[in-house]
Amino acid sequence: MIIEDIKLKKIVNEFIEFEKTKLDVGFNFFQTISDTFYKENFHSDIFKALLEIPIIFSNFKYAIAQNLKINLDNHYNYSNIKINRELGRIDVSIIDDLSKRVIIIENKINNAKDTFRQIPKYVEYFENKKYYVDLIIYLSIDGDKKPNLSDWTESEIEKINPKLYTMSGALSTKQLCLTSILQNSYHEIIEIEQIAYVRQYLKLLKILTRQNLNSKIMEKLFHEIIDGLDIEELFAFRQMINDLPKYRAQKIKTFFSDNVAPFEDVLIWKDTITYFNNFKLGESNYAIDISCGERDYVVSFFDRNSTNDNITSKNLIGNIVDKFTEKENDNRLYWNFNFPKEEKKLYEFIKDLNSKLKDIKNNT
Repeated sequence: MIIEDIKLKKIVNEFIEFEKTKLDVGFNFFQTISDTFYKENFHSDIFKALLEIPIIFSNFKYAIAQNLKINLDNHYNYSNIKINRELGRIDVSIIDDLSKRVIIIENKINNAKDTFRQIPKYVEYFENKKYYVDLIIYLSIDGDKKPNLSDWTESEIEKINPKLYTMSGALSTKQLCLTSILQNSYHEIIEIEQIAYVRQYLKLLKILTRQNLNSKIMEKLFHEIIDGLDIEELFAFRQMINDLPKYRAQKIKTFFSDNVAPFEDVLIWKDTITYFNNFKLGESNYAIDISCGERDYVVSFFDRNSTNDNITSKNLIGNIVDKFTEKENDNRLYWNFNFPKEEKKLYEFIKDLNSKLKDIKNNT
């Protein structure tokens, strides 16, 4: 069985943990321009704008000093900086013209590939202008991406690699983390427009981090299938899971088929809803619906003859049943049960409710 596949178990457990981290960031300006925020240049423009905020650049230098043990203030003069975009086709470069020092930032937030000898060309560009490159920061969303060294010469690897550091967009466990820098800067920023800008971009980084994590999990599953995992077995298992609500609805019907009182019958509607039908009392005709979802049961009690409100239902059972939920402009009372944890509790609830309704009918 596929559950015995250790690698698949690990992938499934990763996906379970991923699903637990549901993300609701609310309104996000950057996300509304969805055809743009996937582009590398878009993030480079934002990164440049962020670094031009003095407190963010100060905390950027501090993070480098703390994590990389490189003190830019003491060793080099980055007090008179100019931040450039696309100078020499470089994403972002931080230049001090007085000291002729440079920091190169290569942005791979959206996982773009390196062009031919990309980093060596950037270093060569500044060296030809008699500038010294102190650092090359390689920025990706998780900090795991590294430059392609296959087209570098041995001397380039020897010279450039010691200056090369990876930076994470969102994972604070990495040496350098953009999110950590922005969070540390956030409460020190005064300008309201800058505060809003930073907050919105932090939200976007959360969105991209989640997308990246999901892609990594799917990539693992993809390679397991390519390497021989039985996809037909997976599809069969998926179909079984899809059909499980239908089975659970039928199981409820079968369980109560010989004990439906005070209702006339118990039936199935649209495969996944079990309903108890026709409990007539005075001018009312009561029913119970049990909707079987993938992960829950939604039980509702209602009066078919009262379509505008739930007054008759509340008057009938309000004092005999545990708390219920209501919806505006709805004639039903609701209870939710988790599947599979509250499976037994659901059956006990239905038995108890039917028993109390039966007593009401017998005493009327």
